[in-house]
Amino acid sequence: MNVANPAATSDAEHFGESVGLHGRWAVIGAPQFDVGDQPAQGAVHLYRTNSAGEYELHSMLTASDGSAGNKFGLSVAIRSGILLIGAPHKGAFEYGAAYQYNYVDGSWLETGILDADDQMLIDQIPNERLGTSVAVGTYAGIGGPGSTSSIPGRALVWSLCE
Repeated sequence: MNVANPAATSDAEHFGESVGLHGRWAVIGAPQFDVGDQPAQGAVHLYRTNSAGEYELHSMLTASDGSAGNKFGLSVAIRSGILLIGAPHKGAFEYGAAYQYNYVDGSWLETGILDADDQMLIDQIPNERLGTSVAVGTYAGIGGPGSTSSIPGRALVWSLCE
């Protein structure tokens, strides 16, 4: 089944660079999506199947604190009403971040951001690009590959915000 970008102005948005599926939901990242005058801030499109089994656009998410070049939506993961979205180029030094959303009363609400300001990241590493990969299960995970041999990358695992 095809799901097309309803807001596409060009292929430059990278719609479909990341995809997550769970139950009736399809989550599709567009990390180069321009938000207002912020190029490549990124967006995530959420589709839900209707009674006929066809995907319909439910909503589009952007980062609450987004800015140009963050690439919000480069990675996505969804499970049982919890959505994680990576923005690996967030911050002046590309520390990166992961955003958590919970499905509450028919809407996806941002419930947390793990970024360089978070207490878990006491050892902030420039160009680490946390959020290049995300995973959600019983816990949440975020990966950052780093950018050089002196920045080898890491993965963090934490309890979810309920």
